[in-house]
Amino acid sequence: MIFMSKINIDLKLTSSNEVINKKISGIFNNNRIIYIDDNIKTTIILDEILTLKRESKEYIINLIFDNNKSSEYILVDHNIKIPLNLKIVEIIRKNNYLKLKYQLDVQEENSIYELELNYKKI
Repeated sequence: MIFMSKINIDLKLTSSNEVINKKISGIFNNNRIIYIDDNIKTTIILDEILTLKRESKEYIINLIFDNNKSSEYILVDHNIKIPLNLKIVEIIRKNNYLKLKYQLDVQEENSIYELELNYKKI
């Protein structure tokens, strides 16, 4: 049985140079949180191995939160795949709360990101 709920999300994204706080609406469906923000569709798959996928017309970022799996950045128009080295710093999963802190290494550059989601059914 497929179970789908509308949810409100308090989102906080922290990077090395900015902090973004937003309140957005989304859907919780089959262990997936799905929302659209600034024309970017984000899907977070809450399986044993977490996956975060961000899709726009220009790119797809597929982050797999497993140190043994590879993540990638895809430029859609050119079908170019750029490997991303993701290092997990911290994952916290509780009822209606998710925190992902990770480091991305891309072509000699590395940055630490932290994504926090608090969500509740509408």
